[in-house]
Amino acid sequence: MPKKTFDPASMDLEDLFKSAYTVPVYQRPYSWDKENIDQLLIDIKEVFDLTDIDERSEGYYTGNIIIYETPLPKINGNINIYDIIDGQQRITTFALIFLSVYTRALKNGEPESDLTIVKLKNCLWKVVGRKHIKDQRLISLNSIEKTCFAQLFDYAFDDPTNIDDFISSFVPANSFEKRVIDNFKFINQYLKKEFSDSNDLLAFAEYLLNFVRFIVIDSNCKQTKVFSIFESINSKGKQLEDIDLIKTYIFSKLDEASHHHYLSVWGNLIIKTNDQLYDYLTTYIKAFIKFYNNNIKISHFKKTIVDELVEYYGVSDETEALKKFLDDLNDKVEFYQMLTSEDKTYTLINRDKFKFFYKIFVNGSYKHPKPFIFRLLHDYKETFLTAKEVEDAVSKVILHSFLYLSVCNRDSKDSIPLYKDILGYMIDKTIPYNITNIISTIDSYINKLPDSSVLSEIINMNAYKNKLAMILLAFYMASVKGSGTIDYKEAYNLLDLDFDELILDYICPENPSSSDPSYQYYMDGLDDDNGITVYKSGCDFPKECKDKLYKNFKDSCLNKIGNTRIFYKDPITSKRNALIDSESYTTFTTWKDITERGEEIATELVNLIFKKI
Repeated sequence: MPKKTFDPASMDLEDLFKSAYTVPVYQRPYSWDKENIDQLLIDIKEVFDLTDIDERSEGYYTGNIIIYETPLPKINGNINIYDIIDGQQRITTFALIFLSVYTRALKNGEPESDLTIVKLKNCLWKVVGRKHIKDQRLISLNSIEKTCFAQLFDYAFDDPTNIDDFISSFVPANSFEKRVIDNFKFINQYLKKEFSDSNDLLAFAEYLLNFVRFIVIDSNCKQTKVFSIFESINSKGKQLEDIDLIKTYIFSKLDEASHHHYLSVWGNLIIKTNDQLYDYLTTYIKAFIKFYNNNIKISHFKKTIVDELVEYYGVSDETEALKKFLDDLNDKVEFYQMLTSEDKTYTLINRDKFKFFYKIFVNGSYKHPKPFIFRLLHDYKETFLTAKEVEDAVSKVILHSFLYLSVCNRDSKDSIPLYKDILGYMIDKTIPYNITNIISTIDSYINKLPDSSVLSEIINMNAYKNKLAMILLAFYMASVKGSGTIDYKEAYNLLDLDFDELILDYICPENPSSSDPSYQYYMDGLDDDNGITVYKSGCDFPKECKDKLYKNFKDSCLNKIGNTRIFYKDPITSKRNALIDSESYTTFTTWKDITERGEEIATELVNLIFKKI
């Protein structure tokens, strides 16, 4: 009798793990964290510890999983290999749990011939020719954490009793590898705490093998059908993220012959974007198709964006439009990578002013400029723009974000009208856009921000240990005073060192000696939290600054930008650049000095420097 399209079966872990599994390349990376695993283990152990035999034997149900048999040859002629369509987080986690139990039991001195250990090894590595084969793992991941996960399995196979050496020496290449290693560490710690005796540990393993159950749905249908049914199932249950629903919709529309190629494209995009594919997809659409104020939801993608893709690519149906969409995403992904990687960007444009503002953009994590900059980088490489035009446009648009969002702390939504204007103009196919007009538009939005607001925010900001103050001081210190001219190479060098080699230091000291006649204040006490401010006769600090608690006095008076300077942590490093030590502050001792310097910095920045960018 032929199999039904969807053939569900109840399986315990031992039965389930007789097969081998792959997480397809188009799936997102392993995302469970320690909290997810902790809850899973607590729930299972609660059932494991039941004294009522009947209740205990009912086991623990972990939900449904959907699998799809791959066309790969069976292992040893009888072991099926399945793609995990839904359920990769749980299956991957149980693989890590089994790996931890296996290595911990052997480290505790249990023999490899122990029947439970043999069962675990049979699950973790498949047998070919009466031997366990290291490369035939229970599960293979295919995203960013692929190599790390395989190395963990391989080390456990080769040297299980010393797995802790591998864990302690492993240096993750990204946050996803770190998650795999941290989760394995957490599982180890949990098992060590709960099962100090190896017999108890292996009894728990037996319970996992025989009483943890899934409903396994074997999708015996074309792969295109899997995606449409998967979408239907998940729309009635836990809400998936929009990128997963968009993926499901796209692949439900593609023809079977295109699936393999475009699944690989999708998976590679996940890797190349460091699992930020949704952000890339929205960035691309806003840069080339149409600007949208909000994030792109699946309902909007289905009803509107697909039609716009058909029109944009000049094709007759949505299937062809979606193919071109995926192809173009793949072709342009390098420009998205540049949005978070200065080094990649500077291989394209290596100009001092551009580098300085790009550093501010990356450090500020500004969201709204991303589609605009993404488009500029692409158009420069395609020779539509010159490097100078890109430099000028990026400088202006980042200055806008810097002043509005960072200095004046406006809501990011206030930036939307600007990007609606400039991106709408760039996307309009009826006329070629003019970069001079776009820069003028950005200027008009910058000019809407009153100079008085910017001046006030800079003078009154809490500057100590503040990256915003570091940027403002980099502007100021790299400028030729009174001219509005900036040495952008020097400014970039200051920001590039950042807080690794630089600090923001007080000029009027944090805690002068009570006997120092130069200063009219000092702290009476052991620390800031409990210290009391003592004000000497003739102190010119205003009434609003004269707080009894020293920590409050520091916040309201000493932390002003007028009292802050960039200073090298390492005196040897400072010798490479005289700029830091070019000003003398030996007579800088009063509130008047702090306020005058703050006003000087703010006035120079607002009235000269920012006007000439």
